[in-house]
Amino acid sequence: MNIITTTEAGKVLRAIGVDGSLQILAHYTDIELSPGEALFFWQDGEQVPYFIRTVEQQDEQLFVVTLDELDNKEQVRSFVQHPFWMLSGKTGSKVEEEESLNGWIVYDHTGKEIGEVLFTADMGSYLLLTVMFHEKEVLIPLHEDMIHEMDQENQRLVMELPDGILDLED
Repeated sequence: MNIITTTEAGKVLRAIGVDGSLQILAHYTDIELSPGEALFFWQDGEQVPYFIRTVEQQDEQLFVVTLDELDNKEQVRSFVQHPFWMLSGKTGSKVEEEESLNGWIVYDHTGKEIGEVLFTADMGSYLLLTVMFHEKEVLIPLHEDMIHEMDQENQRLVMELPDGILDLED
């Protein structure tokens, strides 16, 4: 009897477009995703594999994937904000938690609370924060010129936000 072991490998950030594409953030560096590789999701109390049809790497840990049998936004909505698993041994090296600002609260320079950082993605020359603002996710680039204050003890980040970054359309 073969026992398949899986490791939690990341989280689905959002559905992109209408074709069922998902943006995922890996918990590991050096992760190798390729067509035919399985991502596992919990459904009805068990892990169900979905095989990658296409994959586009956006940075070291950020990917856009499409999965076999899922070809529209409605089919993938239930995966958004949920973890995914991969076969153990396929995940690469664990990301250093110290680099993450997940859980920090972002404030604008006037002291108004913007929201909690849900995800932190390293984009090379800057970090990209996914922040929940008025029940919507907003992407905020984090650059040293935008930071007014970083309070490590209270996990508080005060920033000068670019004009229009919080203007959301439905």
